[in-house]
Amino acid sequence: MLHSFDRSLIWLKLLQQTYSRQPGEVLLVSAHSKIIELWVLVPLKLLHSASVSLRTLIDMVFSYSYYLYHPREWSSICSGQDNWEGRAIVFDWHIQFSPCFKEYNKVFGIKLILDDLYSDLSCFIHGIPAKGLPSMQSLDRTELNKTEVTPVIDLADRLDYSLNLLLIGIFYKLLPVLGHAEYKLILSGIDKTKLSSCGITLPAL
Repeated sequence: MLHSFDRSLIWLKLLQQTYSRQPGEVLLVSAHSKIIELWVLVPLKLLHSASVSLRTLIDMVFSYSYYLYHPREWSSICSGQDNWEGRAIVFDWHIQFSPCFKEYNKVFGIKLILDDLYSDLSCFIHGIPAKGLPSMQSLDRTELNKTEVTPVIDLADRLDYSLNLLLIGIFYKLLPVLGHAEYKLILSGIDKTKLSSCGITLPAL
């Protein structure tokens, strides 16, 4: 479980260092706190709360990727004069305005991947049969039931991969500043030929 967010933690640190004191920075802190929450909640078998933390983590990162470029809208949010933009609107904005992202989505299918993940998280949170919550057990047990915990860890792994895929498409220009090990981890499993076909060229590993 500790390695479920290896790539997401690299991204949170990279974004915070690159865009320090820029609009929405608090969302990065909030996203980081959700990862810490998961590490605490799963061993306590508070699996419902853990899955809510995962879904909120997606929302925080999505929102950050938008409000970073919209300081006026962020100020309006903070002063209570505007409404929060949802995932669909944020994604459509990136399709229209983030360089290479429209083609990147076509090639990697990131929207479908995130939609499927979000749907599965929602099913888990709402206790939908087959995909829903396992039966709740007493917290005084000394061992975790692997059958109960594994679905949450699988969701966390999928979230880490999905957010990594999303952020590569939006912030790929930041990647060359990473150290070799972090750069290699971020791009592991990513087809660089497909990246090139989207107009994204990155240094070799």
